[in-house]
Amino acid sequence: MEQKLESGHQEEMAEIKATSSGIEQIRLELAREKGVKPEVLAPLFENLGMTGLTSDQMREKAKEAVKAILERANQKIEPSTEGADIDKTITASRAKLAGLDTAGAQAILDKKIAEEEARRQQRLIPLLAEKAAIARLSYDYPSAKTTLEELLRFDPDRVWSWIDLGDIWMTTGSLDEAAKAFRAAGDAARRTRNERDLSVSDERIGDVQKAQGDLPGALKTYQDGRAIRERLAKSDPGNAQWQRDLSVSYAKLADVYRGSNEMAQAREALADGRAIIGKLVEEHPDWAMWKQGLAWFDAQIPELKRVSPKSKQDQSSPQEKPRRR
Repeated sequence: MEQKLESGHQEEMAEIKATSSGIEQIRLELAREKGVKPEVLAPLFENLGMTGLTSDQMREKAKEAVKAILERANQKIEPSTEGADIDKTITASRAKLAGLDTAGAQAILDKKIAEEEARRQQRLIPLLAEKAAIARLSYDYPSAKTTLEELLRFDPDRVWSWIDLGDIWMTTGSLDEAAKAFRAAGDAARRTRNERDLSVSDERIGDVQKAQGDLPGALKTYQDGRAIRERLAKSDPGNAQWQRDLSVSYAKLADVYRGSNEMAQAREALADGRAIIGKLVEEHPDWAMWKQGLAWFDAQIPELKRVSPKSKQDQSSPQEKPRRR
């Protein structure tokens, strides 16, 4: 039985070799006849080789194909209405066909097609961004999500479009989808090397984790965001936005500490945030945003002070008390 199988395999391999040799011979003969290099006919014969033709059929089909290719190469190119650059590309592609170089002809067209697609996408991006914004303003969340997803397929580095998408998922009730969008925003921020945007994505991911009840996870993510914002705030003390961002990080941390009944840490975070926003109010007394932020902190701190100092965490020994990470 094994000998029969081996014999059959050898016959099959011999037949394949003979067929391949026959195809190669046809290709060489046709190349000489047409005065072209044999390699330019390789794509044609590779395609024909997958059709199960006999050598005679292969020869006939190849000649028919070559005739049709040359006829196409010699066809008059009618000026298009799309511009001289399109006509120029088609002319260059036909020149390749005249030498039976179908792969070269397609490569010229592929390059131009890619350029046109990129140009179309660039023109679509501002239109899609505007449509998504209007859809959000009119609470048309299905349309906003669909539009943002299409926009992000064209330009996945748009951090704030990812954040907008995540915010919509938060609003419409899918925390898992929101987390995916916010993590994609973080990836985009890393690609574009925008630390401020990365801190925003961390903040949003922390919001999702907190909503899911994962307070330790939210704490770690908020702390990652705060670390970024601390670096930014120290690097440019005059940047009011970065200072305000840092105060928001402390507010987020205070909320998690309070949810974990870690009142001392919550009060400390609120005090740190209040100091930052208080300084902003001093420097910009006419800015309503800073005043609103200061009022929020001033409302939270007395609320925490009313909590009994003999809470579970405050009664813990220093060794047992959870440490701020």
